[in-house]
Amino acid sequence: TVTKIGDDNIIMAYSHIAHDCVVGNNCVFANGSSFAGHVEIDDYASIGGFTLVHQNCRIGAHCMTGINTVLRQDVAPYMTVNGNPARTIAVNERGISRRGFSANCISVLKKVHKLYFRQHMTLDETVGKLGSETEGDEHLQHLIEFLRSSQRGVVR
Repeated sequence: TVTKIGDDNIIMAYSHIAHDCVVGNNCVFANGSSFAGHVEIDDYASIGGFTLVHQNCRIGAHCMTGINTVLRQDVAPYMTVNGNPARTIAVNERGISRRGFSANCISVLKKVHKLYFRQHMTLDETVGKLGSETEGDEHLQHLIEFLRSSQRGVVR
């Protein structure tokens, strides 16, 4: 494989994208962010300065990392993570609302954050508790599929 970088990305000074990475479109990599080999970064990811990403991690769409975050696991789409070790601290509400996500979608994402990331329910328990709220919304379906397909585990 080859490193592939999409369109309209901002890659600031001293950022490092190693071998076999796949970068989507419209991402922002702040100064000194570093990605080991085989990392996948989805569209609209915002990576804080000096964030370090371990090999084979996936960074979800529309997520955000804080400065000096160390990632050893996947970052769920639409979430904000921070720290060393990293923790999922909130929904990236400002970022996704700027991109036109509906108030209802943001509300359900906040419920997912509370149940799955804070109360540590399983994914099946979370989806069961939300019931029909997850149906019909492409963003929520994308998040559920991302969580189900994680090989390294997800930052919680």
